[in-house]
Amino acid sequence: MILFLWNFMRGRRSIKVFKREIHPDDIRKATAVMIMGSLLCIMAVFILSITENFTLMQIIFEVCSAFGSVGLSMGITPDLSNTGKIVIMIIMFIGRVGITSLLYIIGHKEVTENFHYPKERVIIG
Repeated sequence: MILFLWNFMRGRRSIKVFKREIHPDDIRKATAVMIMGSLLCIMAVFILSITENFTLMQIIFEVCSAFGSVGLSMGITPDLSNTGKIVIMIIMFIGRVGITSLLYIIGHKEVTENFHYPKERVIIG
C-alpha cells in the first residue's frame, strides 16, 4: 500500500520494485484487505467502547492484538462482558483466517460479464 501511494504521488501507473512489477489485481486485493480490516477494527472498537468501561487505548490495543493474532493483552479480556468477548472472538477468528480467505468462503463466485458499459472518469479529491 505504501508503494502504491508513493507511485501514485509520483504520477506513475504501475508499481515497480526489485526489478519486478506488481500486478494490478494484487494492488486491488491489498486495498480491499486494508479497507475491510480497518473497518472491522473500527467497528469492533466502537462496539466495545459502548459496551465496556475501559479506556479507549485499552480497547484499541485489545482489538488490534486480537485482529493480528498477536497474543498480547492489557489484561482486560477476562473482565469483558459477554458481548465484548464475542466481539473479540469474532475479530480473532477473522484475523486468523484472513480477510481474503473469509471473503472467498462467504461469497466468491467468478462472474463472467457478457457486456461492459461505457467507461466514465470520476473526479476524485
